[in-house]
Amino acid sequence: MAINIKLAMMLNAAHRRVDQRVLFAGIVAGLLCEALLILAAQARSLEASVRADFRVVAALEADVDADRRGVAEERLLALPGTEAVELISPKRAVESLAESDPAFAQAVALVGADPVPGFFEVRLGAGHVVQAAEWVKAAEAIPELAEVAFSAPAARAVVELQFYARWIRLVLSAAACLAGGA
Repeated sequence: MAINIKLAMMLNAAHRRVDQRVLFAGIVAGLLCEALLILAAQARSLEASVRADFRVVAALEADVDADRRGVAEERLLALPGTEAVELISPKRAVESLAESDPAFAQAVALVGADPVPGFFEVRLGAGHVVQAAEWVKAAEAIPELAEVAFSAPAARAVVELQFYARWIRLVLSAAACLAGGA
């Protein structure tokens, strides 16, 4: 009888240790999943912020009249992935630059003619930032445009943040499947 009581006490203590380990593993797994959820939300938020600032700039040729400017705008809007196109007039460009550097307006006044050409600021859709280089090549074929450019590091940041957010969601989905199967 004494042996049975000792054996029962040893088994009970072993079960408590196993239960404590399972509880601890569950708490750690829950905290890791919460951390991944926070990282995914931060990645999505940061990606949206960087993407909101991401623009492709398409400078107009110097001698483009209003009709040809309208044609260029329509062609830009027709390119796949274009979300919005905004015309920035030379006057507005100078005013914007003068806000950041007051000496710029004085320099333009000394030159006489407005050295800043009109240009378009183009926003690409969320899934199309990854194809910004191809989009630029297609836009360069528009004859009314002198130059088309974008910030490659900003595009890369958007794409990497989209990747990280998707990867974290994949890890969380796999963890949920494993937890559901256990």
